[in-house]
Amino acid sequence: MNKYILSSFLILSASTLLAQQSKLFIEAGGSYQKNKYKQSESFYSNSLNKTSLIGSNIGYQLSRHDAIGIRYTHGTFNQEENSKDVSAEFRTERSYKTNTKTNNFGVFYRYYFREKETSKWNVFAEVSPSFLNSKEKIENLAIKYYNYSEDQSQNIVNKNIDRTFKTLDGSVSVGSSYQLNPNWALQLSLRSIMQIQHHFGDFKATQYRFFEQILSNNFFSIQYQF
Repeated sequence: MNKYILSSFLILSASTLLAQQSKLFIEAGGSYQKNKYKQSESFYSNSLNKTSLIGSNIGYQLSRHDAIGIRYTHGTFNQEENSKDVSAEFRTERSYKTNTKTNNFGVFYRYYFREKETSKWNVFAEVSPSFLNSKEKIENLAIKYYNYSEDQSQNIVNKNIDRTFKTLDGSVSVGSSYQLNPNWALQLSLRSIMQIQHHFGDFKATQYRFFEQILSNNFFSIQYQF
């Protein structure tokens, strides 16, 4: 009799555990942006910016509309700029490079406007507070030539800066999802609806951003529901 009770208890526990696990999901995705800027007249400038994000989420479906979870995102930002400023007396040539790497740890709450199991297409809104730890490396070289010096450089400034900074971030985003089957879904998020950032240390400041580059600041991900 005790064996039957124990077996029933184990089956019930396993069923409950599987039911709980079915509400768990994981997500992985990223984004990439590349921007070029060019200006040429008396002041020549040519710059290239590259931004990439790779992230993963672990979430729990509270209901057919609500989900919560934790997330990690690794981001890199690279900027290269070459410029030349020409005047009657001199010209200045400048080379500027920046490399920033950021580790982002956060949590999120997501609300689906349609019941998640009843429709392939869905729209959601998401609130996500997070903590960012960034390392930045800057290489700045400026050379000034005087026109009467027969192209000999007169003033050279070479600066290399390594710095770290920490940021608290709070953002509101919207997105859409498409359910491929009961387990797999595709998602696209627009992450610049609203953002508040507070920087610590020497760069202490608070910034507010609203609807900034909405179409370019997107994040594509794949979701797997257990």
